[in-house]
Parts: sequence; C-alpha cells; structure tokens
Amino acid sequence: MNLVIKQPSTSTTSVSNCVNYTWNGTTYTSSGAYTYSTINAAGCDSVATLNLVIKQPSTSTTSVSNCVNYTWNGTTYTSSGAYTYSTINAAGCDSVATLNLVIKQPSTSTTSVSNCVNYTYGTERYNLYVKWSIHLFNLKCCWL
Repeated sequence: MNLVIKQPSTSTTSVSNCVNYTWNGTTYTSSGAYTYSTINAAGCDSVATLNLVIKQPSTSTTSVSNCVNYTWNGTTYTSSGAYTYSTINAAGCDSVATLNLVIKQPSTSTTSVSNCVNYTYGTERYNLYVKWSIHLFNLKCCWL
C-alpha cells in the first residue's frame, strides 16, 4: 500500500490601492483582511488571505475674487470661471482641486472740464477757451 499525504495550502498577499480593489472576482472598497477558500491543485483546501489598505482620493475647492488676473498652480487666468487642477495626493491617489474664480476688471473715470479764461498780455486782451480731461484708472482695487 502506497500512502500519499496531500497538503493544504495557504497564501497571504498585502495590497494598498486607491478607491477599490478586485480580488478573486470580488471588489472591495474598505480596508481589511479578507480570505478566499478554494481547492488547490492537489485537491486539498487552499486559503488565500488578502491584507488590504484602501486609500482615498481627495478634492478641494477654493473661491477667489481678484483684479485683472490670478495665477494658480502655475497657470495665469484672466477670465472668470471654474478651473480644475489634477495631481496625486500624499496617499498616492488622485487629487482634484477646483478654483472658482471671479476676475474683476479695473475701473476708469474720465471728467472733462472746459472754461473761458480772459487773459491780458500787454495791452491786448484775449478770451481763451480751455478744455482738459482728468482720467483716473484704478488697477489695484478695481474700483474708484
């Protein structure tokens, strides 16, 4: 009589992933230890263990109101709008930052003044018509 002893098998896998992880047909969205039981090639029990760490992506929103233009993450914007910037966060997952931007334009104001001036030079008298304009431009605060 020949006696063959077959052995069960075990395995352990450690994984760190963003958002979710699919293992042996099951998708996991939470960190934890998971097991999968099956029959190995020898016909004995096989238990696989998954030690899973699920990391999360991040998002952020910033609202800014500025004059003329605004530089954010290396890009200068001159129009109002919602802008996004995608990168990788400290956990190694996607990170999306949103900028809600309002660009205010500088204001100007022009005032025109005219007047008649009497001017005497020697014995001659002159009536002069004088006109000038005052133009105010406020770039820093966008208002006058």
